[in-house]
Amino acid sequence: MYLIDSKIGKQVLAWALVFTLVLSIIPTAISDESDDEWFWDIESDLYDLDSDGSDDTIEIGYDPDTTCECDIDITVYIDIYDEDGDNIDSIYEEYTINNGYSDWLTQDWTPDYNGTFDFYVEMYDEWDNLEEYKKSYSSINSIKDIKDATTFIPIFKSNRF
Repeated sequence: MYLIDSKIGKQVLAWALVFTLVLSIIPTAISDESDDEWFWDIESDLYDLDSDGSDDTIEIGYDPDTTCECDIDITVYIDIYDEDGDNIDSIYEEYTINNGYSDWLTQDWTPDYNGTFDFYVEMYDEWDNLEEYKKSYSSINSIKDIKDATTFIPIFKSNRF
């Protein structure tokens, strides 16, 4: 009888170890639609892409965050409108973010002509829910003619916290 109990005890111990190993591999949190995503910060900068002495490209940088301590896929769209309010271009990037870790991400855009442009930034989660929507506070005037863009005003900042 002692040998049977010892054998069963070893099997229980082995299964407990396997169970513990499996649990350690499984993520502790799984994302769902109730998790919130937002922009912690959004800024922009102008630079001279073609080296002709005039700033002709905008770089929009942002730090997306989520309440989930897990991986969440997001897509950040930037819609560009001209001074007449017409949508002239759209750019987007897909990312995977996790919790409040700092992820400074950027998208660049260069216009085909001089003008005034507005930028609308949207973040969608992996379930195509619109998580955050921002419109620029200031337009870029004659982006190809700007000479001194060293102190460009940030497009917008989140006041979430």
